[in-house]
Amino acid sequence: MFAIFGQYLRLPRVVKVVALGRILNSMGSFVVILATPLLTQHLGLSAAAAGGWLFAAQAAFLAGALAAGWAIDHFSKVRVLAVTLLVNAVAFSVGSISTQVVVVGVSLIVGYFFHGAWRPAMIAIAADETPDKDHAVAFSLMYFVHNIGFLIAPVAAGFLFAWDPRSVFAADAGSSVASAVVVLVGTGTALRAIRGQRRAGAPGTPTGAAGEERAPSAPGHDNADTTTAAATDTRGFLATALRDRPLIVFSLAFVLTQFTYSQVSFALPLTAIDRLGAAGTAVYGWIMAVNAAIVIVIAPPLTALTRDWQPVKAINLSALLYLLGFGMLTMIRSIPLMMASAFIWTTGEVLGAIHINVFVTRRAPRHLRGRYLSGLRTIFALGMILAPAIGGLIVEAHSVSAVWMVTSVLCAIASLAFFSVSRWISREHGDAAPSHAAV
Repeated sequence: MFAIFGQYLRLPRVVKVVALGRILNSMGSFVVILATPLLTQHLGLSAAAAGGWLFAAQAAFLAGALAAGWAIDHFSKVRVLAVTLLVNAVAFSVGSISTQVVVVGVSLIVGYFFHGAWRPAMIAIAADETPDKDHAVAFSLMYFVHNIGFLIAPVAAGFLFAWDPRSVFAADAGSSVASAVVVLVGTGTALRAIRGQRRAGAPGTPTGAAGEERAPSAPGHDNADTTTAAATDTRGFLATALRDRPLIVFSLAFVLTQFTYSQVSFALPLTAIDRLGAAGTAVYGWIMAVNAAIVIVIAPPLTALTRDWQPVKAINLSALLYLLGFGMLTMIRSIPLMMASAFIWTTGEVLGAIHINVFVTRRAPRHLRGRYLSGLRTIFALGMILAPAIGGLIVEAHSVSAVWMVTSVLCAIASLAFFSVSRWISREHGDAAPSHAAV
């Protein structure tokens, strides 16, 4: 047991500090969880109007992720993380002092923009602060603590909403501020900033553009190495990524698996209702609770087991587990089998969540790492965006079981693509190149 959790304890201090900041933020992610009832029940909007605001907010979320990719490739990653958390807090706090629809709606859009921006910053810090062999463990820790926080958040959000909907905004803002403070203080960034202010203008003191003292002992987040690297290569993210054919094939295949997984929130509840009638909604709730519990239980040992695997092979196994777990839903009708299906596809979810960032990080040039992580995250989101729309068309034309037949075919195609990418990369670098063989 110690060996399983010891892999997390051995990570660099900065990564553990950022993980603590993430769990605080995840525990307080109330606005995102209750965005729909906040707009409809609290502000009195129609479902259509609420949907319009949320569509704009989700678009802002993706735009924020893209903007963060550029920022974390050019500035201190810790400062980008802290600033985005704090602005996110300011935006969401507006909802605690105003009930005007336009004011709250705009604050949601701004808040979602910066909510989408802090996530790539956290992943980039974890990538920079750990060697290749520990990337899977670092990303697993971020995923693990996020799920622990999300076990608490929905329950707490429900109590707050029942007490006073405005408190949901205030508490969410408070959690983001707490997360930013932990990151700034825990990484020493706040102390270095204070010292830099005191020494600003002192003869012989090396300072940055804003009079900030350089911190040579913090290579992952306060050095200018990525900016210097960027200056030596004029190719940007798109020009570089489009030359990487294995990455393009991998990305298209991963969109298919994301489309499949995203049916958890669309086709799965419809399936439970279709098979179990009135009890279906309650069973779906239990499936999602079991999903969260399984993630927390199996993520640490699964990380220890697969940390040295090639990321593409781990993600290929994830696709095969989706094929089996979701494919079962074409025919099963009993609650125990639905729970067994949930265990299978949740295992695939954990494998994918741990190893996707490992793959992207190792394919990315260091000076473009932020843009790779945020840009590809946006591309992968296409699967999530298309899932309900296409799933709805399939249900209307055929049945909910047809959705799982389609996803089974898509997962089979994705698995073949991942297998091809794995062989492609092996030929590209050869088995004798350990820094690339794990890609």
